[in-house]
Amino acid sequence: MNNTLTPDKQTLILDAAQMRFAHYGLGKVTMDEIATDLGISKAALYYYFETKEEIFRQVIAREQDVFINRIEAILKRKSAASEKLLDYFHQHVILLDKLLNLKIISLQADTALHPIIRELFHTFRSKELLFLESILSDGKAQKEFSLESPEKTASLLQHVLDGLRLRFFKTVKHQDIGETEVKLLAHEIKLFSKIFLRGISH
Repeated sequence: MNNTLTPDKQTLILDAAQMRFAHYGLGKVTMDEIATDLGISKAALYYYFETKEEIFRQVIAREQDVFINRIEAILKRKSAASEKLLDYFHQHVILLDKLLNLKIISLQADTALHPIIRELFHTFRSKELLFLESILSDGKAQKEFSLESPEKTASLLQHVLDGLRLRFFKTVKHQDIGETEVKLLAHEIKLFSKIFLRGISH
């Protein structure tokens, strides 16, 4: 068996693993299967990642990085703060869909994985909050938004999104998540975003 990979080895590993996780979930995927998909030995795979949990963590982190890069691009645009906020909501749903596809919900009961998920999402949420504060501050500075504290409003907005996600998780906990379920969540977030913008707009 060939133990070499093309130059961007880690990307190839993460791509192969992500396909496996999306189809079978973390619990049913083995390092042997990922190595077989890549046409390498398991020893070669272990050279780059010590455990499949670390691969899974990197897959999630990569999706979060894509989201962060997209939001940073949105922030740089010369457009209304309301448009930026709507784009943020849209990207938020896309990211959630990606994470749901990785069977994140099925991991909630796995206490061994809680540290992996918790560490990643704590760091991510801090960055997400800064993005929201930036958009709201810009809207206030441009007199597009009427609000006292962009920081407190951003925190409140994040908490509302948490609540919508929590309700969604409870609803779909014992059923397969498909396109229909994600569209329903996206519709709720879109509806909330319109109501929220009406409330803070001049």
